[in-house]
Amino acid sequence: MEYINYWESLKFDKLRVMKENDGRINNLQQIKIVGNFKKKKKYNYVNLRDNVTENKDIIIIIDNDELRIDNLEEIRNLDLKLDNFKENVHFFKKNKFKKNYSIIKDKLIRSIYKRILAIYRYAAKHGIVVKDIYVVNYDKSINNNYMIKELDKILTAQMLPYEDRINFIYDYMCDYLDQEFNEFNICDFKENKCSSRRELECHGCKNPVIYGCCYTKGRVCSNLINNRCTIKSLSCKFFTCRYLERRGIKYRPWDYLIIRLFLNYRQMMIIDGALYTSKEIVINRLLKKTKFDHLTDNVRKIAYNFNMFF
Repeated sequence: MEYINYWESLKFDKLRVMKENDGRINNLQQIKIVGNFKKKKKYNYVNLRDNVTENKDIIIIIDNDELRIDNLEEIRNLDLKLDNFKENVHFFKKNKFKKNYSIIKDKLIRSIYKRILAIYRYAAKHGIVVKDIYVVNYDKSINNNYMIKELDKILTAQMLPYEDRINFIYDYMCDYLDQEFNEFNICDFKENKCSSRRELECHGCKNPVIYGCCYTKGRVCSNLINNRCTIKSLSCKFFTCRYLERRGIKYRPWDYLIIRLFLNYRQMMIIDGALYTSKEIVINRLLKKTKFDHLTDNVRKIAYNFNMFF
């Protein structure tokens, strides 16, 4: 990617991650948002930095400030360098795959998730029940709804049996990408023509086509009926054309923490490559165990060490 494209990609990443809250959060499954609450004697209230020692059922406490990135020095420095991109080209050349807003967000969420997981494991080993997870001192004026929602989805996936977890992640990512493409009007369809197709038409293309990426191999995808897709294809939702990628907009399965945490390398490659394929077929492929799975997990660990995925 040329550096001007990287600059555009970084700007778009900031827009996605640092977007303003849209009001109070609803439909959380593992986390409860509370203001002031009365502590009950029968519970041991455990902050993320605490060790569980008492033999009581516990409630995990997360301070709202622990789930925000707008006040991090790392974010402020990145903002400054992004605003003066040309003066800081050397910095971005050196840190191209290590410094962006999503990576900073993922590091923070992952550290909180790992700590919560450690508390759950300790509790299970010692016969203690985790009754709730509270986010306290919530302030809706702080733009961290994104962080709270994502942590809640990761914890929900963690609590599910393996097959249910794969289905949950698949559905969650489909809904997430639908919402994001609509929210940012990424493909910008007008009269069934996306921005890429309109651009081709403006440059003298004799046979401009409609339906965007659903027009492939000289014909409209057979799954598109009455202008609506009749399957739930996560691979199609991840796909971004070269026109969008030149604008710095690119989506890949390994860009998302919930996928990196729970899917191995082989499974990520399946999702990346199964265009025009229904959910049922892809899920069957994802659930199928192979003798090479331990090798793909090792690849993921190597990638982690070289900051390729994490």
